[in-house]
Amino acid sequence: MSSYLFDKRSSCPNANKSIQRKPFFTFNEDALVNRHFFEKSPDASAVHTDGPPGPQQNVPQQAPVTPCPTSVSIGALAHYNHSNLTPAKGEEFGTYLEVMSTMNVGPGPDHTGHCMKEKLTTVSDSCPAQIYSRAGAKESQPCTGNKCLKVNSYGSGPTAFIDMHRTHDPSSLLEGSGVNACSVVCEQIYLCDRTGATTGKFRITRNYKADTFTKSDGTKMHITTGDVQKDTIQPATFPHGPLGDFEVTEEIKHTA
Repeated sequence: MSSYLFDKRSSCPNANKSIQRKPFFTFNEDALVNRHFFEKSPDASAVHTDGPPGPQQNVPQQAPVTPCPTSVSIGALAHYNHSNLTPAKGEEFGTYLEVMSTMNVGPGPDHTGHCMKEKLTTVSDSCPAQIYSRAGAKESQPCTGNKCLKVNSYGSGPTAFIDMHRTHDPSSLLEGSGVNACSVVCEQIYLCDRTGATTGKFRITRNYKADTFTKSDGTKMHITTGDVQKDTIQPATFPHGPLGDFEVTEEIKHTA
C-alpha cells in the first residue's frame, strides 16, 4: 500500500469510534472491484473496500502441499483511468488511474496455497507532496506495499495471481499544486509466502495528469487522471537457466 485514500468510517454506532485513514493509491486491491466502477449495473453504486469481497472468516490455515513458486512474470495488463468511470463515479472520484496485472508464477503446474508478498523501492518521484498527504493525513512514502497476494484467486488459475496498482481519491490530487503532470517510478520484486526469493523484477510508473471532467449538470470539475504502466526490467529465469514459456512477458499496453 502507499499514501492515503478517503476516510472510511466504521458502521459501529459508537460515536467515539476512531476514523481509519486509507491509502490514496493502493497496491493489490480486489480485482473484482472494477465491476463497481466500470459496469452500468446495480453494482456500480457499491462501496469500495480493500481486499477480497465480503466478510473475512477466520479459517485455520493448513500448510500448502504445492511447492513455492520461484519465478514471477507479467501475464497480462489492463489499464484504466478516469475516462473509464461511469458518469456517476466520474463525479465521485476526482482522481483515478490504475493498472490491473495478472502475474504468472512457475515452474510448477500448481502453486495454490501460497501467497506472493511484494517488496517496493522508490526509483524517482517528481510529484508534489500533496500527492501523499491530504486533509491532515500523515505522509507516506511513494512506494510501499503490505499485502501477500494469494495464488489462484479471483479466477487467476493455479499458476497466477492478481496485483492491482491504483490511485483514487475523491479530490483531484494535483489541483492547487501548481503542477499539471508528474510521475512516480517504483521497482518491485515478490517473495513467496513473505520470505522465499523469486526471479523477476518489475518497474511500476504512475503518470499523473491534470484535466477537467464535465458533470451531469454541465459544470466542470478538476480531475487528476493519467496512466499506470508496469514493465519487466529483469526477465524471470531459474538459477539453472531460462524458464521456457514462463520467461516470456506478455504486456498489454494502451494509453487512455
